[in-house]
Amino acid sequence: MNEWHQFWARFFFMLSSILPWFAAPTIGIVIISVTPLGRALTRFLKDFRRSVELPADVLNELTLTRQEVAEVLERLEFLERVAQQRQLQPPSERPRGDKSRATTPV
Repeated sequence: MNEWHQFWARFFFMLSSILPWFAAPTIGIVIISVTPLGRALTRFLKDFRRSVELPADVLNELTLTRQEVAEVLERLEFLERVAQQRQLQPPSERPRGDKSRATTPV
């Protein structure tokens, strides 16, 4: 019985220490939202969201940029697959570079 009493005492103590951090902002938001200031702020934010539209040239540029990024990602994935396949091959089977070209020693 004593253990349960201690458990509930700790629980309610922790709850009472945390509750103001959640209750105070929630009550404040509710009070502000029903005032004329809160309603005006809500209206302003809704209108602001509707009025923000990007020009056509910006949207076209964004579309082109997305396509270019997609192409770069495809190339990167291809190169990662090639690198992984080369690592899995034994050194004797790995393709060698063209011997007719000069190479820099490492």
